Amino acid sequence: MELIRVSRFRSLPHLLLRLAQKQGREVVLLLPRRARAFRHPSAWELLALYAQKHALELTVVSSDRELLDRAAAAGLHVTTGLPVDREGAAGREEPATRRLLPLWGFALAFFLVLLSGLFFFLPRPTVLIVPARRRLNLQAMVLVSPAYREDEIVQGRLPGILLHRTGLVVYERATTGSRLEGATPAQGKVIFVNENTTSITVPAGTILQSVNGLRFRTQTAVIVPPAKHDYLLGLRVGSTSGRAATTVVAEQAGSQGNLGPGKVTVIVGPLARHLKVVNPEGFTGGTDRRVAVVAPEDAEMARDEARREMELRAPEEAQELTGPERILLANSLTLAPGRATLSPGVGEEGESVRINLPYRLQVLVLPRSTLQKFLEEKARREVPAHFIVDEEPFVVDELRDTALAPTRSQLEIFASYTAVGRLERKRLFETLRGKTVAAARAALLSLPEVAAVRIDLPPGQRLPRFAWRIRLAYAKAPAF
Repeated sequence: MELIRVSRFRSLPHLLLRLAQKQGREVVLLLPRRARAFRHPSAWELLALYAQKHALELTVVSSDRELLDRAAAAGLHVTTGLPVDREGAAGREEPATRRLLPLWGFALAFFLVLLSGLFFFLPRPTVLIVPARRRLNLQAMVLVSPAYREDEIVQGRLPGILLHRTGLVVYERATTGSRLEGATPAQGKVIFVNENTTSITVPAGTILQSVNGLRFRTQTAVIVPPAKHDYLLGLRVGSTSGRAATTVVAEQAGSQGNLGPGKVTVIVGPLARHLKVVNPEGFTGGTDRRVAVVAPEDAEMARDEARREMELRAPEEAQELTGPERILLANSLTLAPGRATLSPGVGEEGESVRINLPYRLQVLVLPRSTLQKFLEEKARREVPAHFIVDEEPFVVDELRDTALAPTRSQLEIFASYTAVGRLERKRLFETLRGKTVAAARAALLSLPEVAAVRIDLPPGQRLPRFAWRIRLAYAKAPAF
């Protein structure tokens, strides 16, 4: 009887290959719980078919009741424990063969212990080195535009951002224009004359007109009596016209309605065919007043003041729009005023005039992270030999921008940064080993990347020639 332990992750083809390698006819399959390859009944059917074809007696051992049920359904022997003779054999292990360490292994171990003793117990001088620190200036000329990409930063083309904002300027000022206009309308008495044989009614609101075109309206209705004729022997020898008086008021207020006698003679409408009218006395009561109006000069001055207010407000709004994470390129600021509206309009009455001026603001800004990336790349290329750029942030002393187009600007950068000496161990060891203390100190101080040196050996002694016998220590470079 042979035992095959099946891993949880083994597949069915792998198990069939193991069965093909076995010589005996009785095989025990030891399956773990939740074996993936045997969750489906078709796997057990294939395994049973293989055992029948090759005359194998398969016994399935597992603690997974579901696996055992499927194996039994396929016609295989199942059990939850190993047979007695296999359990004992499965628990026995052959004793491991003790291997002795060869002689050369002892020699190698002794040599390594000896070297470690020399490393820890031999005196090692300490050389303390302070790296040099320089403040360097950086000047560059770049182009900024939204059309540039991130991969063009190293070429001096920095991707910018266009920002927009709309605003409204409201400005109000007193008007300087004036004009006379009617305050109260003129009024007076008119007489209607009727030469017909029947009476005629003149309704209220009948319009009368003067010779110069001024219009008046009757205030009340009036009945004009018919004319009276005198006859002698059947012949008309005289007549008396019918007359009626009423009050009229001018349609337009003002002193122009104060007309003299006999100026109102026209009846507007069909009554003019039957009646005549005249004002026997002059009209009175029409007065004027002087009112403030919007003069053309007021409108022009209001527009100028609104534009000036827009230009004064724009830089502050642009800075607010930019925010702390971006740099404003002030000379790229453009303003587009819209159509202004006046209230009241030119020539209209008003003590003051108010103007509403809409506008659109556009400005080009540069992200500070983009500028920092450019400065780091340029400094990395220009830093002196044996120096590296320090982690301190760059100091931008001045920025001068020139607008080349509404969406493109030229930016001149004046900045500074700190470079720290790059201390290379190999270069330092080559400089100081085997030299006296004074010579080693002088040689190290001659290196541009070294600012100060301290060696803990008496002046007359020499430093070891082997690098592993010298301990190098580094101090932080002093800040400016």
